[in-house]
Amino acid sequence: MPLRKLYIELTSRCNLDCSMCYRRTWSEREADMAPELFGRIKSQVLGPEGPGTVVLGGIGEPSVSPFFMDALEAFGGRRGRELVVTSNAAEYDDRLVEAVARRVDLLMVSIDGMDGAYGRLRGAPLGTAISTIERINAARARAGLPGSNVGVQFVLSRDNVADAASVVELAADLRAKVVVLSHLLPQTPEQDARVMYGRTADDEAKRLFAELASKAWRRGLSLVLPRLELKTERYCSFIENDAAVVTAGGAVSPCYRLAHAYPEYVLGRRKEVLAHSFGDAARTPLAAVWDGPAYAGFRRTVFSNRYPSCLDCDLADGCDLCRDTSADCHAGTPSCADCPWSRGFTLCP
Repeated sequence: MPLRKLYIELTSRCNLDCSMCYRRTWSEREADMAPELFGRIKSQVLGPEGPGTVVLGGIGEPSVSPFFMDALEAFGGRRGRELVVTSNAAEYDDRLVEAVARRVDLLMVSIDGMDGAYGRLRGAPLGTAISTIERINAARARAGLPGSNVGVQFVLSRDNVADAASVVELAADLRAKVVVLSHLLPQTPEQDARVMYGRTADDEAKRLFAELASKAWRRGLSLVLPRLELKTERYCSFIENDAAVVTAGGAVSPCYRLAHAYPEYVLGRRKEVLAHSFGDAARTPLAAVWDGPAYAGFRRTVFSNRYPSCLDCDLADGCDLCRDTSADCHAGTPSCADCPWSRGFTLCP
Protein backbone atom coordinates (compact mmCIF):
# COMPACT_ATOMS: atom_id res chain seq x y z
CA MET A 1 0.00 0.00 0.00
CA PRO A 2 1.21 3.55 -0.70
CA LEU A 3 1.73 6.18 1.97
CA ARG A 4 -1.77 7.50 2.71
CA LYS A 5 -1.27 9.66 5.82
CA LEU A 6 1.69 11.85 6.74
CA TYR A 7 2.31 13.47 10.10
CA ILE A 8 4.57 16.49 9.67
CA GLU A 9 6.36 17.96 12.67
CA LEU A 10 7.07 21.51 11.49
CA THR A 11 8.84 22.33 14.74
CA SER A 12 9.78 20.78 18.07
CA ARG A 13 9.38 24.15 19.81
CA CYS A 14 6.29 25.09 21.80
CA ASN A 15 4.77 28.24 23.27
CA LEU A 16 3.62 26.39 26.42
CA ASP A 17 5.40 24.21 28.98
CA CYS A 18 2.85 21.53 29.84
CA SER A 19 3.57 19.36 32.87
CA MET A 20 2.94 16.05 31.05
CA CYS A 21 4.80 16.84 27.80
CA TYR A 22 7.51 14.54 26.39
CA ARG A 23 9.74 17.56 25.88
CA ARG A 24 10.37 17.76 29.64
CA THR A 25 12.40 14.54 29.48
CA TRP A 26 14.20 15.26 26.21
CA SER A 27 17.90 15.68 25.62
CA GLU A 28 17.22 16.94 22.08
CA ARG A 29 17.67 20.53 21.03
CA GLU A 30 14.45 22.24 19.96
CA ALA A 31 14.43 23.18 16.29
CA ASP A 32 12.29 24.28 13.35
CA MET A 33 12.17 22.25 10.16
CA ALA A 34 14.73 23.59 7.69
CA PRO A 35 13.32 25.56 4.72
CA GLU A 36 14.84 23.15 2.19
CA LEU A 37 13.34 20.14 3.94
CA PHE A 38 9.91 21.74 4.17
CA GLY A 39 10.08 22.54 0.45
CA ARG A 40 10.98 18.95 -0.42
CA ILE A 41 8.15 17.54 1.67
CA LYS A 42 5.63 20.04 0.33
CA SER A 43 6.43 19.23 -3.29
CA GLN A 44 5.99 15.51 -2.63
CA VAL A 45 2.76 15.92 -0.69
CA LEU A 46 1.28 18.06 -3.46
CA GLY A 47 2.35 15.59 -6.15
CA PRO A 48 -0.06 13.11 -7.75
CA GLU A 49 1.13 10.30 -5.45
CA GLY A 50 0.99 12.42 -2.29
CA PRO A 51 -0.83 11.20 0.83
CA GLY A 52 -4.54 11.86 1.13
CA THR A 53 -4.25 13.10 4.71
CA VAL A 54 -1.68 15.48 6.21
CA VAL A 55 -1.47 16.04 9.97
CA LEU A 56 0.46 19.07 11.19
CA GLY A 57 1.47 18.14 14.70
CA GLY A 58 4.22 16.23 16.43
CA ILE A 59 5.67 17.11 19.79
CA GLY A 60 6.02 20.83 19.08
CA GLU A 61 3.25 23.37 18.58
CA PRO A 62 2.82 23.75 14.79
CA SER A 63 1.49 27.31 14.98
CA VAL A 64 4.89 28.62 16.18
CA SER A 65 6.61 27.35 13.04
CA PRO A 66 7.56 29.98 10.45
CA PHE A 67 6.03 27.67 7.82
CA PHE A 68 2.68 27.11 9.50
CA MET A 69 0.75 29.57 7.36
CA ASP A 70 2.46 28.29 4.22
CA ALA A 71 1.52 24.73 5.19
CA LEU A 72 -2.12 25.70 5.73
CA GLU A 73 -2.29 27.35 2.32
CA ALA A 74 -0.50 24.48 0.58
CA PHE A 75 -2.15 21.46 2.18
CA GLY A 76 -5.62 22.78 3.06
CA GLY A 77 -8.67 23.14 0.86
CA ARG A 78 -7.72 20.38 -1.59
CA ARG A 79 -10.65 18.40 -2.91
CA GLY A 80 -10.45 14.77 -1.86
CA ARG A 81 -7.60 15.52 0.57
CA GLU A 82 -7.72 16.16 4.32
CA LEU A 83 -5.73 18.52 6.54
CA VAL A 84 -5.65 17.91 10.31
CA VAL A 85 -3.89 20.17 12.81
CA THR A 86 -3.18 19.37 16.46
CA SER A 87 -2.67 22.53 18.51
CA ASN A 88 -3.03 24.23 21.87
CA ALA A 89 -4.72 27.17 20.07
CA ALA A 90 -3.09 29.52 22.56
CA GLU A 91 -1.80 32.36 20.37
CA TYR A 92 -3.83 32.73 17.18
CA ASP A 93 -4.01 36.17 15.57
CA ASP A 94 -6.89 37.14 13.27
CA ARG A 95 -5.05 36.12 10.09
CA LEU A 96 -4.33 32.69 11.48
CA VAL A 97 -7.91 32.25 12.70
CA GLU A 98 -9.21 32.98 9.20
CA ALA A 99 -6.76 30.56 7.58
CA VAL A 100 -7.57 27.74 10.01
CA ALA A 101 -11.30 28.34 9.60
CA ARG A 102 -11.09 28.08 5.81
CA ARG A 103 -8.27 25.62 5.15
CA VAL A 104 -8.30 23.04 7.97
CA ASP A 105 -10.65 20.06 7.96
CA LEU A 106 -10.09 19.22 11.62
CA LEU A 107 -8.33 21.30 14.28
CA MET A 108 -7.76 19.18 17.40
CA VAL A 109 -7.37 21.52 20.38
CA SER A 110 -5.84 20.25 23.62
CA ILE A 111 -8.14 21.01 26.57
CA ASP A 112 -7.12 18.95 29.60
CA GLY A 113 -9.36 20.46 32.23
CA MET A 114 -11.39 23.47 33.25
CA ASP A 115 -9.85 26.70 34.53
CA GLY A 116 -7.91 25.39 37.55
CA ALA A 117 -6.68 22.06 36.17
CA TYR A 118 -5.97 23.52 32.72
CA GLY A 119 -3.86 26.27 34.24
CA ARG A 120 -1.88 23.81 36.36
CA LEU A 121 -1.26 21.40 33.50
CA ARG A 122 -0.76 23.86 30.64
CA GLY A 123 0.52 26.95 32.45
CA ALA A 124 -1.89 29.15 30.48
CA PRO A 125 -5.48 30.41 30.84
CA LEU A 126 -8.20 28.22 29.38
CA GLY A 127 -10.03 31.28 28.12
CA THR A 128 -7.42 31.81 25.39
CA ALA A 129 -8.12 28.43 23.77
CA ILE A 130 -11.89 28.88 24.14
CA SER A 131 -11.68 32.31 22.53
CA THR A 132 -9.72 30.90 19.59
CA ILE A 133 -12.33 28.18 19.00
CA GLU A 134 -15.17 30.71 19.15
CA ARG A 135 -13.37 33.01 16.71
CA ILE A 136 -12.79 30.12 14.30
CA ASN A 137 -16.46 29.14 14.48
CA ALA A 138 -17.45 32.75 13.80
CA ALA A 139 -15.05 32.97 10.84
CA ARG A 140 -16.53 29.81 9.33
CA ALA A 141 -20.03 31.22 9.74
CA ARG A 142 -19.02 34.43 7.96
CA ALA A 143 -17.53 32.38 5.13
CA GLY A 144 -20.71 30.31 4.81
CA LEU A 145 -18.93 27.10 5.79
CA PRO A 146 -21.06 24.42 7.49
CA GLY A 147 -20.58 23.55 11.16
CA SER A 148 -17.38 23.56 13.14
CA ASN A 149 -14.01 22.13 12.13
CA VAL A 150 -12.77 21.92 15.74
CA GLY A 151 -12.29 18.85 17.92
CA VAL A 152 -11.07 18.54 21.51
CA GLN A 153 -8.29 16.30 22.81
CA PHE A 154 -8.26 15.49 26.54
CA VAL A 155 -5.32 13.70 28.23
CA LEU A 156 -6.81 11.91 31.22
CA SER A 157 -5.11 11.28 34.57
CA ARG A 158 -6.07 11.37 38.24
CA ASP A 159 -4.98 15.01 38.25
CA ASN A 160 -7.84 16.14 35.98
CA VAL A 161 -10.38 13.31 36.15
CA ALA A 162 -12.83 15.53 38.05
CA ASP A 163 -13.00 17.87 35.03
CA ALA A 164 -13.58 15.27 32.31
CA ALA A 165 -17.38 15.56 32.28
CA SER A 166 -17.21 19.36 32.27
CA VAL A 167 -14.80 19.33 29.32
CA VAL A 168 -17.22 17.13 27.35
CA GLU A 169 -20.00 19.62 28.10
CA LEU A 170 -17.71 22.51 27.11
CA ALA A 171 -16.84 20.79 23.84
CA ALA A 172 -20.53 20.37 23.06
CA ASP A 173 -21.16 24.06 23.86
CA LEU A 174 -18.34 24.96 21.45
CA ARG A 175 -19.96 22.77 18.77
CA ALA A 176 -16.91 20.48 18.56
CA LYS A 177 -16.99 17.73 15.95
CA VAL A 178 -15.37 15.16 18.23
CA VAL A 179 -13.79 14.68 21.65
CA VAL A 180 -10.87 12.26 21.89
CA LEU A 181 -9.79 11.07 25.34
CA SER A 182 -6.32 9.60 25.71
CA HIS A 183 -4.63 8.34 28.85
CA LEU A 184 -1.57 10.08 30.18
CA LEU A 185 1.63 8.47 28.87
CA PRO A 186 3.78 8.44 32.04
CA GLN A 187 7.45 9.39 31.89
CA THR A 188 8.10 9.53 35.65
CA PRO A 189 7.12 7.31 38.60
CA GLU A 190 4.87 10.12 39.85
CA GLN A 191 2.99 10.23 36.55
CA ASP A 192 2.79 6.45 36.47
CA ALA A 193 0.91 6.54 39.77
CA ARG A 194 -1.64 8.95 38.27
CA VAL A 195 -2.82 6.94 35.23
CA MET A 196 -6.41 5.69 35.02
CA TYR A 197 -5.75 2.36 33.25
CA GLY A 198 -4.18 -0.94 34.28
CA ARG A 199 -4.24 -4.69 33.90
CA THR A 200 -7.83 -4.56 35.13
CA ALA A 201 -10.26 -1.68 34.81
CA ASP A 202 -10.63 0.78 37.67
CA ASP A 203 -14.25 1.01 38.92
CA GLU A 204 -14.03 4.80 39.15
CA ALA A 205 -12.84 5.01 35.55
CA LYS A 206 -15.59 2.66 34.33
CA ARG A 207 -18.25 4.82 35.97
CA LEU A 208 -16.66 7.95 34.50
CA PHE A 209 -16.59 6.53 30.97
CA ALA A 210 -20.25 5.50 31.22
CA GLU A 211 -21.12 9.03 32.33
CA LEU A 212 -19.10 10.61 29.53
CA ALA A 213 -20.67 8.35 26.90
CA SER A 214 -24.14 9.27 28.16
CA LYS A 215 -23.37 13.00 28.11
CA ALA A 216 -21.92 12.84 24.61
CA TRP A 217 -24.91 10.89 23.31
CA ARG A 218 -27.38 13.37 24.80
CA ARG A 219 -25.48 16.31 23.31
CA GLY A 220 -25.02 14.69 19.88
CA LEU A 221 -21.25 14.70 20.29
CA SER A 222 -18.85 12.12 18.87
CA LEU A 223 -16.70 10.72 21.68
CA VAL A 224 -13.65 8.46 21.36
CA LEU A 225 -12.56 6.69 24.54
CA PRO A 226 -9.37 4.72 25.25
CA ARG A 227 -9.27 1.30 26.81
CA LEU A 228 -9.21 0.97 30.58
CA GLU A 229 -7.63 -2.46 30.90
CA LEU A 230 -5.24 -4.76 29.13
CA LYS A 231 -6.83 -6.67 26.23
CA THR A 232 -5.41 -9.29 23.90
CA GLU A 233 -6.18 -7.40 20.70
CA ARG A 234 -3.49 -5.06 19.38
CA TYR A 235 -4.15 -2.37 16.79
CA CYS A 236 -1.65 0.19 15.49
CA SER A 237 -3.49 3.11 13.91
CA PHE A 238 -0.29 4.30 12.22
CA ILE A 239 0.19 0.97 10.45
CA GLU A 240 -3.51 0.43 9.73
CA ASN A 241 -3.80 3.91 8.19
CA ASP A 242 -0.58 3.59 6.17
CA ALA A 243 0.90 6.54 8.05
CA ALA A 244 4.41 7.84 8.66
CA VAL A 245 5.89 10.67 10.72
CA VAL A 246 8.49 13.19 9.54
CA THR A 247 10.18 14.96 12.44
CA ALA A 248 11.42 18.54 12.37
CA GLY A 249 14.90 17.14 11.71
CA GLY A 250 13.73 15.07 8.73
CA ALA A 251 13.73 11.59 10.30
CA VAL A 252 11.03 9.34 8.83
CA SER A 253 9.59 7.38 11.74
CA PRO A 254 6.75 4.86 11.78
CA CYS A 255 4.80 6.56 14.57
CA TYR A 256 4.79 9.27 17.23
CA ARG A 257 6.11 6.91 19.87
CA LEU A 258 9.34 6.18 18.00
CA ALA A 259 9.86 9.67 16.61
CA HIS A 260 11.81 10.88 19.67
CA ALA A 261 13.69 9.37 22.62
CA TYR A 262 12.21 9.59 26.10
CA PRO A 263 11.60 7.43 29.19
CA GLU A 264 8.26 5.66 29.43
CA TYR A 265 6.57 3.74 32.24
CA VAL A 266 4.57 0.70 31.17
CA LEU A 267 2.33 -0.50 34.00
CA GLY A 268 5.01 0.37 36.54
CA ARG A 269 8.04 -0.77 34.53
CA ARG A 270 10.48 1.84 33.17
CA LYS A 271 11.41 1.63 29.51
CA GLU A 272 13.69 3.78 27.38
CA VAL A 273 11.97 4.62 24.12
CA LEU A 274 14.63 5.12 21.46
CA ALA A 275 14.04 7.23 18.39
CA HIS A 276 13.95 5.11 15.25
CA SER A 277 14.12 6.32 11.67
CA PHE A 278 13.81 4.39 8.42
CA GLY A 279 15.27 7.22 6.37
CA ASP A 280 16.09 10.91 6.05
CA ALA A 281 13.49 12.97 4.20
CA ALA A 282 16.13 15.62 3.49
CA ARG A 283 18.03 13.14 1.30
CA THR A 284 15.61 10.47 0.17
CA PRO A 285 12.12 10.81 -1.36
CA LEU A 286 9.35 9.75 1.02
CA ALA A 287 8.12 7.07 -1.38
CA ALA A 288 11.58 5.49 -1.51
CA VAL A 289 11.81 5.42 2.30
CA TRP A 290 8.28 4.02 2.55
CA ASP A 291 8.98 1.23 0.04
CA GLY A 292 12.40 0.37 1.50
CA PRO A 293 12.72 -3.27 2.56
CA ALA A 294 13.32 -2.52 6.25
CA TYR A 295 10.29 -0.24 6.58
CA ALA A 296 8.03 -2.49 4.49
CA GLY A 297 9.06 -5.52 6.54
CA PHE A 298 8.41 -3.69 9.80
CA ARG A 299 4.90 -2.74 8.67
CA ARG A 300 4.10 -6.31 7.66
CA THR A 301 5.25 -7.61 11.05
CA VAL A 302 3.17 -5.13 13.03
CA PHE A 303 0.11 -5.45 10.78
CA SER A 304 0.08 -9.23 11.14
CA ASN A 305 0.78 -9.04 14.90
CA ARG A 306 3.82 -11.28 14.52
CA TYR A 307 5.76 -9.67 17.33
CA PRO A 308 5.92 -10.47 21.07
CA SER A 309 3.85 -8.90 23.84
CA CYS A 310 5.87 -7.92 26.89
CA LEU A 311 2.72 -6.91 28.75
CA ASP A 312 1.52 -10.53 28.72
CA CYS A 313 4.90 -12.12 29.43
CA ASP A 314 5.74 -13.62 32.82
CA LEU A 315 9.46 -12.94 32.19
CA ALA A 316 9.12 -9.23 31.49
CA ASP A 317 10.33 -8.00 34.87
CA GLY A 318 13.65 -9.79 34.49
CA CYS A 319 14.16 -9.39 30.75
CA ASP A 320 16.84 -7.01 29.49
CA LEU A 321 15.05 -6.64 26.14
CA CYS A 322 12.16 -4.93 27.94
CA ARG A 323 14.40 -2.08 29.06
CA ASP A 324 14.30 -0.24 25.73
CA THR A 325 12.77 -0.37 22.24
CA SER A 326 15.94 -1.37 20.36
CA ALA A 327 14.82 -4.97 19.70
CA ASP A 328 12.45 -7.69 20.83
CA CYS A 329 12.89 -11.41 21.52
CA HIS A 330 11.87 -12.26 17.94
CA ALA A 331 14.86 -10.23 16.70
CA GLY A 332 12.51 -7.51 15.50
CA THR A 333 13.70 -3.91 15.51
CA PRO A 334 12.45 -1.53 16.68
CA SER A 335 10.37 -3.21 19.37
CA CYS A 336 6.65 -2.48 19.64
CA ALA A 337 6.09 -5.19 22.22
CA ASP A 338 5.18 -2.76 25.02
CA CYS A 339 3.43 -0.09 22.96
CA PRO A 340 0.55 1.65 24.81
CA TRP A 341 -0.82 2.95 21.49
CA SER A 342 -1.36 -0.58 20.14
CA ARG A 343 -3.23 -1.50 23.33
CA GLY A 344 -5.59 1.45 22.98
CA PHE A 345 -4.35 3.34 26.06
CA THR A 346 -2.87 6.25 24.08
CA LEU A 347 -4.83 7.76 21.20
CA CYS A 348 -3.85 10.27 18.51
CA PRO A 349 -5.91 12.00 15.80
